[in-house]
Amino acid sequence: MNQHIKNLKLRYVLLYKLNKKMSFELFNQYLIDLKKSSYQDSELSLLVLNVLSEHAEEDISKKQINSLIRPFIEINFTTHLKKESIREKIVLNTLQQYTLIEHEDFLIIKNHFLELSYHDKVIHRDGKDYFFLIDLLLQNYLLHFDALKTFDDLKKKNDINLSGVALSTSTTPSAIISKQHNAIKTALKSMPTNRELIVRNNVYNEYLQNPYAVNTILHTVNIIGDIKSLSPEENDFLYHSSIIINSALPITKKDIFKSANLLLPLLFKKDSIWIKILNPNKKLSTNKLIDINEIFIQYLFKTKNTLNKNNLKQVIQVKTNFADTPLYEFQNKKNKKIHPMLEDTVDNQEFWNELLEIIQGKIPLK
Repeated sequence: MNQHIKNLKLRYVLLYKLNKKMSFELFNQYLIDLKKSSYQDSELSLLVLNVLSEHAEEDISKKQINSLIRPFIEINFTTHLKKESIREKIVLNTLQQYTLIEHEDFLIIKNHFLELSYHDKVIHRDGKDYFFLIDLLLQNYLLHFDALKTFDDLKKKNDINLSGVALSTSTTPSAIISKQHNAIKTALKSMPTNRELIVRNNVYNEYLQNPYAVNTILHTVNIIGDIKSLSPEENDFLYHSSIIINSALPITKKDIFKSANLLLPLLFKKDSIWIKILNPNKKLSTNKLIDINEIFIQYLFKTKNTLNKNNLKQVIQVKTNFADTPLYEFQNKKNKKIHPMLEDTVDNQEFWNELLEIIQGKIPLK
């Protein structure tokens, strides 16, 4: 499967704290240099998006890759708020994209987003201005709402073939998928050349070796849709594999709530990669971050805030992907994971070098 993942890495790279220099940083620096050149911001972001979309279009639809990588390009073209008088209007523009505007406690929620906006910057998109990080935060909240609904739906159905890894009561990878894997291996004995059985057996075998990586790859394929270099049947085989491997490990509903608690610090914490690149006028204090998170989690998710000054010092990582949603956790010595798309490998370095060469060739500095 890995050969089909090359063009998908942009979806994830900025979601994690990078601890060492990578070719990615050279790529991002070139975008910053372009911005300092004599291009107009709006024109330049569209240029970059089009170039990268065309590069990936041979395997992924241009529209889909464009929507997936847009935040990672747009962050370089955000601006500081020019008129204080329009701050509330831009906050409302941002919130009106989501159903939060209909929330019974909308005024309380809006006022805290207004407060958050002082630590954000503005992006101009489709003729309107939005607060960039607030928009990303709301997107992730929406994903977590959907993940909670999916979890509840699977719980009600109580069907082992639909519940998959996420709702499994087993603990080891081999036990978690044993029923489905054994059925595939048995069928292969009588149909050894059946393409679907071969693909799904390979996926299960790879899951036993590295559950986290396989879950990540299947999750990525799900969110980008069909891969053009695969046949419709092969895309279908991967989709059906992802129904069983719908998580890297069993989860509970509490894991989704814990992850929702980490979305605000993931984006707004002082040492967040997003804040480092965005460089707003003011950074959010730890106390204020905890206070705002308390309101969002209480009013939106009807649960309690789990953030405090001590745990906010920890690195945030992806625990697993479930229902098209990355679920986050605090990293510790026992659970530390290296995201397969951020490993310091030759392939990853070559990927960013290649993208840099493409951008430099298509959009030279003026």
